[in-house]
Amino acid sequence: MIDYKTLKHSDNGMPTWDAFLGPILQVTSTKNLWKRQELIQSVLNEINLPEELMTLRYSSKYHDLVAADRVNWALSDLKISGLLAAPKRGLYQITTLGQHALNKYGLNITREYIHSQPAYLEHQKKIKSKKEFDNEITEEQTFELSEKQIKDWFEKQNSDLSETLIAKLRKTDPYQFEEMMVKLLNAMGYKGTNGQSVVTQKSNDGEMLTNLMIQYKVGVQVSQTYELYDIDDDFFEQ
Repeated sequence: MIDYKTLKHSDNGMPTWDAFLGPILQVTSTKNLWKRQELIQSVLNEINLPEELMTLRYSSKYHDLVAADRVNWALSDLKISGLLAAPKRGLYQITTLGQHALNKYGLNITREYIHSQPAYLEHQKKIKSKKEFDNEITEEQTFELSEKQIKDWFEKQNSDLSETLIAKLRKTDPYQFEEMMVKLLNAMGYKGTNGQSVVTQKSNDGEMLTNLMIQYKVGVQVSQTYELYDIDDDFFEQ
């Protein structure tokens, strides 16, 4: 049994998606084949996640379970990197490479390690090539491009960005930090009597703070913009 408190986690105690990399490999090494949902639940049981974190949901319209979603993110990257294999859809097993990583690093497997694997680098090279992506799209890739999968991908990117922001904020001196918070409050529309915000209370909720910074684009900038289109039913009813 793994103590979830010893894993890398967000301010609310929820393990980050990459904290699940080691536990997933440890659980998958105990038998040959795992069904996806069975594996996810076994991983959450293995780290002894408390009920309040096990049932925590996103506030988005899908209301997905946060913990299960993060295990899914880790599963995806482990598969892409070649540490897990999927002999059939929805079935997973640890590979020789995955077993070697588990033996060498145990629970301390990082995103940097799996993202440095040749299979992952090759995958990244392919998706950067629009021509290859268009020509080689498969049924599984088509499924992954559903609205929910796109939403999951964006939430994973925001989670990574939030963790990077927290790390930078921890290295910021108090005066600069206060200026950043004033800019954030101004962006949110909170201003004092003289039109300028003032920081009056300390907050320890780093995850909420970084989420607000991302939402109001304080300390971050747009890298790329994607648009999703839907049918305009009103147009066809005219």
